[in-house]
Amino acid sequence: MQMTENYKKACCPSDHTMITFRTLYEEWISECETGVKESTYAQYRVYGRKHLLPYFGEIPVENITSQSLKEFARYKLNMEGERDRQIYSVSTVRLMLSIMKLAFNYGRLKEYPVLPNLMFPRVQECQESRRLVFTVEEQTRLTRHLDASSNMDAVGILLSLYTGLRVGEICALRWEAVDLENRRIQIKYTMQRISNFDPDSPRKTKVILSHPKSRKSRRDIPIPRFLVDKMSQIRPEDREAYLLTGSRDTYLEPRTLENRFRRYAVDCDLPQVHFHMCRHSFATRCLEKGVDIKTLSEILGHSSIKITLDRYAHSSFDLKLTNMDKLTFLN
Repeated sequence: MQMTENYKKACCPSDHTMITFRTLYEEWISECETGVKESTYAQYRVYGRKHLLPYFGEIPVENITSQSLKEFARYKLNMEGERDRQIYSVSTVRLMLSIMKLAFNYGRLKEYPVLPNLMFPRVQECQESRRLVFTVEEQTRLTRHLDASSNMDAVGILLSLYTGLRVGEICALRWEAVDLENRRIQIKYTMQRISNFDPDSPRKTKVILSHPKSRKSRRDIPIPRFLVDKMSQIRPEDREAYLLTGSRDTYLEPRTLENRFRRYAVDCDLPQVHFHMCRHSFATRCLEKGVDIKTLSEILGHSSIKITLDRYAHSSFDLKLTNMDKLTFLN
């Protein structure tokens, strides 16, 4: 992997007494192992080993500057350099920088020579980033196709499209958390596949069930009436069964549900879509129908209204036109 000239100049192999980023990172990640959720620790470790250490590992922490971080972000976004290597999304690069920031905060507590006033770059979405929302026509087409299916996974996708549930929340959902009479779903768990660091296990990854990442993510979701009727048709006798399988011992993991979603989308002539578009589309449709931002934030399980505003305040142009027309006071 090629590095920038500034990266090469920052390395100081002649001075082995300096604290390198590798030393700082290994100390910090060791502290994290018992202090954060298992899934969070796995994420920190994978991103550190795959992205941060190959780039910053041998650089003394006092030589890592705001410019170094900016060049790292540009390198990962492929805004300069080779064009034939992996390009990472804005959200992925933001996560890399967040992990670096946490490691540096730990370094300051340990009184390592981390530069004061270190500025982390703001990584912005570009205009060519992937689209986030189905059009009304596309959503209608997908809904009709899913509604015509008797498969449980189709119901799971409809739940995401009309309640904003995340893919991991749907996969972890058991029927005991579903109250069809009162049209309510309790979200208490999420499912995800993470790296497996057990040296005695032959598997590199494993599926885990855990509580959602924030207190507000553990929430009650109202079920649209048409989905209550649909879910009543597939409800099993066993309340301990997973929603997507009808079995208490067999689950459908997020990656499998995402693959099935893509197949449904292809059947509807909707190529190049991703599962999270269901959640984004739900939020956008809510705004278009006048749902207040606080209610939407609670349904989505965001930790603050600010997150909802930052992520979904980009309403459609048609909605903007409608709102502008409300300002007319002349008959």
